[in-house]
Amino acid sequence: MPRRLLVIANETLESPQVLDELRYWADGDGARIDVVVPMQRSGTLSRITGGDDTAARERAQDRLDRMVSALTAAGFEASGQLGDEDPLLALADASREISPDAVVISTHPAGRSRWLQTELVARARAQIGVPVHHIIIDVSQGHQIARTDPRAGRTPPERLELFHVADYDAALEIRRSGFRDRVDPDGAQPAGVWVTDRPGGRLREERIVFRVELPRETAERFERSPGLADERRFLIPAGVLNESGPVTDIGDDSVE
Repeated sequence: MPRRLLVIANETLESPQVLDELRYWADGDGARIDVVVPMQRSGTLSRITGGDDTAARERAQDRLDRMVSALTAAGFEASGQLGDEDPLLALADASREISPDAVVISTHPAGRSRWLQTELVARARAQIGVPVHHIIIDVSQGHQIARTDPRAGRTPPERLELFHVADYDAALEIRRSGFRDRVDPDGAQPAGVWVTDRPGGRLREERIVFRVELPRETAERFERSPGLADERRFLIPAGVLNESGPVTDIGDDSVE
């Protein structure tokens, strides 16, 4: 029987990474995907008075239509609907209607997501009787920064150990506030941070090496041409590196 997924999202539905994630959770072709977008009124006064925001409805319907079209083009059987302005109620209503095998919730990062402020993911996991997966999409940077998977027994995604080499001043800044995107003034390369799969290479006389781990499939989205001695090179957005977990300083070395 084809796997059936219910995805709930709003503004992040615009991101192509949502489609990539649904392919991941679908576990193969033939899955049916149902999309629900809460019809959220804009503005506190509108929500209090119960007034309808026509522009917000039209934007939500447009996102929904384009996502269903993209899923259909990708080979999925797909449908969609607008839901209640309360995302948990919209999710519960849709779940009762279609009986999904799993739910996927897509949100902005913490700090920009009202859904996360109201603990939507935790509440959904407590109330919805199927696995609830959560993905975080940073639409301002155009990339996915996290995926959470509650399924017991699922093999964790393979992780890739990566290294970034910095001089003393840059290392102090990384320790203080995390990685920052390197911007190519000529625009030939996208913004990001260069990392490799090994701490070697042609380096300055003094170096500090930082180590960070990413899911292999995430890192490989940003892979570039091989470097010295066939080392693997990646130009990864700073936000992705900073969200990946603790960055480890593995010490100061000198070139031999």
